[in-house]
Amino acid sequence: MDAFILGLKKAIDRIVDAVAVSALSVLVLVVAAQVISRYVVGRPFTWSEELARYMLVWIVYLFAVIAFRLSRHMGIDFFVLLLSDRFRGIVQGAGDVLIFGFLILVLRFGTELVGITLPQTSAALGIPMGLVYLAFPVSAGLMALELLFRLYSRLTGGRR
Repeated sequence: MDAFILGLKKAIDRIVDAVAVSALSVLVLVVAAQVISRYVVGRPFTWSEELARYMLVWIVYLFAVIAFRLSRHMGIDFFVLLLSDRFRGIVQGAGDVLIFGFLILVLRFGTELVGITLPQTSAALGIPMGLVYLAFPVSAGLMALELLFRLYSRLTGGRR
């Protein structure tokens, strides 16, 4: 069971990393093509700015998942570091519970937002706006899953 969960976590991590880097690469290519088409050819693409904007939304939320996984989000831990190891673990556990609750709320209301915006289409691309807003619940779900993996790791003695 332990190997299965570790393998699942690694697979999810690899997929998120690959999608985030791929999306960033596509964004760079689209913006470069837009610049070339506008200033060299003189005929700008009508869809590139909208695609770049929506790609940026997804990129921000996917890299937020990666930052969360690596514990790179900004935090103030001055007072927590003054605590003993036991109380530090309690405070970090309580923080994880609060974060998990928040992520579940974002997942729930983000899913509702996707449902509301799915019938709407974007102006230039004509894609359902729900696909853009899907970044919110997807990232919240991935972060919540990361918290569950952390909890599992703590409960099994830190083996990862």
